[in-house]
Parts: sequence; structure tokens; C-alpha cells
Amino acid sequence: MRLYAIFLIILFLSYAGLGYSQTSRIELVQLKDSVFLKGVSEIIKKAKIQYPPFKDKGYIQVYLNYLNKEAVNEQIFAEYRVNDQYFSLKLRYTRSLFPKFYSYIDGKIILIYNKTVPILNLGFSKRSKRRLIKKMEPFLSKKEHLIARDNNGKIIINDKSFRPNESFKLHGGWFLKIYANGKYDIEKKKY
Repeated sequence: MRLYAIFLIILFLSYAGLGYSQTSRIELVQLKDSVFLKGVSEIIKKAKIQYPPFKDKGYIQVYLNYLNKEAVNEQIFAEYRVNDQYFSLKLRYTRSLFPKFYSYIDGKIILIYNKTVPILNLGFSKRSKRRLIKKMEPFLSKKEHLIARDNNGKIIINDKSFRPNESFKLHGGWFLKIYANGKYDIEKKKY
């Protein structure tokens, strides 16, 4: 009887946990690190030269790869991977595609990810995701209604939010290394 009661309690707690999920908000941050701002600003200028459509469309993804708070002099304080991107986020995408923070630099929206600290698999609220998606809209190509039919005339694709110029960059980008002495280096990523 005692074992049966324990089983029921465990079963109840496991089902009770399914109804409750913690969510986090995607937050706007005001960036104050002038070295970081200068580095990302320089990367934005380079991206506009190397890929002219970036002048009008696209955004920046910044991933913190490495952080050493105890760095001194010429040691690396932080290393970031910086990419220009051109795809829209969707509500159904996994939490890893959504950033914890976003900001603006030189008229571009910057999505900021921290891969050095796992966020305990907390998801983001739908409201928070919708707000970010709406803020990203001016940086993406216009939506078109796409209808594709097979040989028999049957509709096989009916996409009201198709973006013909949308693309996802797998390779490329830059590494931004910030040193403890306030200097920075930008290195073009090879792959």
C-alpha cells in the first residue's frame, strides 16, 4: 500500500510538471561597451561592402564564444562570432534560434546569443517571440504569396509569407576578439 501511494505521488507530480513550464523574455539591452560597439560597427561596414544588399536588408547575429573576466593586458577578454543573416524567425522554431538579448547598432538589429552559459532549457514566451519577430520585420525582404501547383493543377504549396530573397548563411562571418587592454581584432571566418 505504501509503495502504491508513493507511485501515485510521483505520477501526480510528473503530470503536474507538464502543465507548468518556465519561460523567459527576450530583452532589449543598451550596449555600453564601446570596444564591442566599435568592433561590431566595423563588421557592419565590412558586410555592407562585401554584400551590397546588406545595406538595405539583413541583421547581425552575435555569439559569445569565450569570456575571461580575469584577463589582463594583451590577454583575450572575450571572443564573439558575428554573422550577417537574412532569414526570418518563426514561432515554431526551437529556442536556440531565438536570442536572449537584442540591441541596435548603426541602424541594424543585433541578436545577441550567449553560448557559454546554458539557460537551463528555458523557452521564450510566445509574446516575447512575436515582439522580436515584429521588430525584425523591417530588416527582412517583403513577403509574397506563393502558390505552386503540380501537373494536375492541385495546389501543393500555398505560402502567404514567402520571402524570395530569404537566405540562411551557414559559413562566413567574422570573429571579434576583445583584449583586456581595450584593443580588438576582427578576423574573417574561413568556414
